[in-house]
Amino acid sequence: MPRLHAAVIDPAARSTKRPVQNPMRRVRPAGEDHGVVRRCTGCLPPPMDGFYSLCAIMPGLASSEHIIVKTQSAWLLFALGSAAFGGATAILAKVGIAGIDSNLATFYRTLVVLVFAGLIVSAQGAWSELGIISVRSWLFLALSGVATAASWLCYYRALQLAPASRVAPVDKLSLVVAIALGVLVLGEPVNAKFLIGAALVVAGIFVIALS
Repeated sequence: MPRLHAAVIDPAARSTKRPVQNPMRRVRPAGEDHGVVRRCTGCLPPPMDGFYSLCAIMPGLASSEHIIVKTQSAWLLFALGSAAFGGATAILAKVGIAGIDSNLATFYRTLVVLVFAGLIVSAQGAWSELGIISVRSWLFLALSGVATAASWLCYYRALQLAPASRVAPVDKLSLVVAIALGVLVLGEPVNAKFLIGAALVVAGIFVIALS
C-alpha cells in the first residue's frame, strides 16, 4: 500500500484570509441589465467606473446605504425629478401667491431657493470650488441668473392672471427655445425623430392653452 504523506501547511498561509471583493468593483457581463439605480451597503465604497453616488448631493444617504447611479442614464432620473418638482411648484405657487404682489412672491421664493442651495453646497463641502470658477463661467452663470429671474417674474404674474393648468403647459414652450439655442449656439445634434417629438409636444401645449 502506498504511504500517504501529510502536506505541510505554512501557518502564515493558513491564517491568511481571502480578500473580500468590493461589491461595487464587480465587472458586469455585457448581457446583464444595467438599471438606472442600484443600491450598495457598506461605508461609502468608491463607485465603479461609469457610476457615481447620489450621496454627493444627498448626504443623508451616506449612513449605511447609498444609491449609485449610472452616469449614462442619470440625466433622465434628474430630468424626471425636475418635472415632478416643477409640476408641484405651479400648484404650490398658485395657492401661495393669492393676495400678494407677484414680484414680492418671487423674491421670497428666491430666498428659499438660496438657503436650500446653500445648505446642499455646505453639506458637499463645495464652497472651496468658488476660487477655481473661470471668468467665463461666472459671466454665463450671471446671465443665466438674469434669465431665471425674468422667467420667474413673468411666471408668477401669469399665475395671478390665469389658472395654473393653463400657465404651466405654456411655460413649457421653453422647450422650443432650449432646442433652438442648443442647436444654434452649442451645436448640439438633432434628428428627424427628435424634431417630430418636439413638434408634438408644442402642438399639445397649444391645444391645452386654446381649450
